[in-house]
Amino acid sequence: MPIVKFVNKKYDSTDSVINLITYGFNPSKILEDNVNVRPGHAMGYFANSYPYIYNQVDAQIPCSVANYMLLNNSMFDYTGGDLIKHRIISFSSIDYVLPSDAMNLGEYIAKIYAYEKGYITAYAVHLDRTFIHIHLMISTVSWRDGKRFSISFEEKWLNRLVNGWMEQHNYNIDHSVDKKEYYEKYLFGDGDYKWYNKIYN
Repeated sequence: MPIVKFVNKKYDSTDSVINLITYGFNPSKILEDNVNVRPGHAMGYFANSYPYIYNQVDAQIPCSVANYMLLNNSMFDYTGGDLIKHRIISFSSIDYVLPSDAMNLGEYIAKIYAYEKGYITAYAVHLDRTFIHIHLMISTVSWRDGKRFSISFEEKWLNRLVNGWMEQHNYNIDHSVDKKEYYEKYLFGDGDYKWYNKIYN
């Protein structure tokens, strides 16, 4: 199952917000799945944010996203304290999650943070490690009413969202032989995935 991590770090300055968004949207981490990490290979732009600033292009430019968050904060007279939250969702190969799947999950969660909870949210899928992982970067000032970040039992709530998505994802994989075979070739290679079938099936 995926691991959800709450980064215990205080981002209390303009530079810290800009640095986090810039790190999240780092092209070397989000544009291409490295064939030295996984047999499969994906290319794309695996980062975005909600709500859109002006258009979708701006929502994918790190400096625009960071400045949008900071402008929102200053409009409500919040220029100090904890300015952004950082969450990470990490997958192992046996979770059967491809870059496109992680991007879909990131979008799903970011829209909930942004539209249901009211916080500007950026997300990025990093492909440079063995474990595909999603960075969620959430503004701590509501764009609707300027209230500070507050989600009751957020850790339990976020885990429930992720696990619910995974249940549906696993169901779709398990009920399609062709899809499961494609995933295994992407994640384990043409023959390397057989050890997984032998142990877990």
